[in-house]
Amino acid sequence: MPQLPRMVATDTLTVIAKVVVVTLGIVISLLAYRAFHRTGSDALRWMAIGFFIITVGMLFGGLVDPLFGLAPNQGIRIQNVLTAIGFIVLVYSIYARLPASANL
Repeated sequence: MPQLPRMVATDTLTVIAKVVVVTLGIVISLLAYRAFHRTGSDALRWMAIGFFIITVGMLFGGLVDPLFGLAPNQGIRIQNVLTAIGFIVLVYSIYARLPASANL
């Protein structure tokens, strides 16, 4: 049986990892959104938004090269920026709306 070039195996692993991360990101975003609708909690709404931004960044980062013809490093930059924004939103969801009586 012929051996696959190492790059092909790495690319396949990367694609599989991205599919898993995007799928789980969508599931977490939907669960947080459903919890927001059930409870009306602003924190859960912002959590859903944060995970959605991270997930979109992961998806968009992988599609920039084949869809828009940009260099792969551009996709990585876009992914990193969206991930950072998503984490900022997650931190906001955890800390911004705490009641005045809450102790950290």
